[in-house]
Amino acid sequence: MRHFLSATLCALLMAATAHAQTPFYRAQDNAPPKVPLWELEANGDAVQKDMGFVFPTKWRTFERRQFTSTRQDGASVKVWYESPDKALTLGILLQLRVDVRGVDFGADLPWTMITMAADVEQASGNIPKPTVLSSAPFMLGDREPAGKMRWARYNLPSETRVQGLWWQNIGLWSVVITVGGPESRKAEVEEAAAALFQEMPFPRAPVTAELFASGKRLFANMPGCEGAMKDGAGSGGEKSATAADAMAISITLPRHFNVKSRPASPAIEGAEYCLLERFEVGTEQISAIRYMGKGRGLWDSRYGFAVNEGRNGYFQFDRPSSWPKGGNAPVILTYGNSKAIMANAIFTDWPSYADAKKMVVTEREKSTTIATATNPARNIRINVNKALMEKAKETPEPVQK
Repeated sequence: MRHFLSATLCALLMAATAHAQTPFYRAQDNAPPKVPLWELEANGDAVQKDMGFVFPTKWRTFERRQFTSTRQDGASVKVWYESPDKALTLGILLQLRVDVRGVDFGADLPWTMITMAADVEQASGNIPKPTVLSSAPFMLGDREPAGKMRWARYNLPSETRVQGLWWQNIGLWSVVITVGGPESRKAEVEEAAAALFQEMPFPRAPVTAELFASGKRLFANMPGCEGAMKDGAGSGGEKSATAADAMAISITLPRHFNVKSRPASPAIEGAEYCLLERFEVGTEQISAIRYMGKGRGLWDSRYGFAVNEGRNGYFQFDRPSSWPKGGNAPVILTYGNSKAIMANAIFTDWPSYADAKKMVVTEREKSTTIATATNPARNIRINVNKALMEKAKETPEPVQK
């Protein structure tokens, strides 16, 4: 039985990580699978809609050559790039991570299977075990937990090759990246790899997707705040939104989906958060956390409330660093799930933790929103609460004395 389970586990991992599978889909014209998950833009860029991952037709001198997919729904896609002389290769595999099958395999076992698959593909046959030149943790952006990377040398009958291999989970997805070429051009291969992570538009998944995949582990290991402003710091009260407020929020809300300007995220900057408490609202458990870091980009954050460890959404209190209406920006309570993000309420200043908690409990019982953003991958659609607009139109202008 033990051997049967081991064989089954290996089969699952190989199915989820191997590069060298027989593809379900192979495109010779550099087009992604024609499924709802993928979109081919007019300029030839291929976009994975769930996260907004972009495969350009050309990166530097590397030309996109081929897509392959081992799933009919396009949820496991690899794209190949080659240098003009076909000596240097770049491969990016984007697929559903193994953990979504319901078992947390950790990092070591998937990484072992990924490296085995990469070795088979690199050699295109039986070869001696490659020489590992270096290995280290790897973090795409500031994401935690870290993935892994390695450089390896392959002594082939025709030539000696080197390959860089990187792997990390992003929410519900795994990204596996390879860059390789002849050892005689190792410096060129390494330079291309270093530039890749600076220039390619690697995405960040929506925070709700990140928490869905890692929230249980994240909140279980998060340190307690030990009295860090649990009931103090903040006197701002809720204010009624006007039509102008709703329009201003519709301008700022898309920034939540922008890699460089989005608010701090417990899934990305987990070390900068601490756990205030856990409490129940009906059948749901709420994990209340406090952001202790500095403001990031165009946002400052303070409190977050994860519903059922993030699987049922996430509330966050943020303040934009600039406000389209001018003057001091209000604090905005947002809620996100796997489908959308919405602005629920605005405050004149930071509320106290007690008031923030009370507002979240109240918002769990009603569905009023100021503005909602959907389809965060690319073409973000904003819906503004028309009731606010109509109410504003009915309110007479103040008489100037």
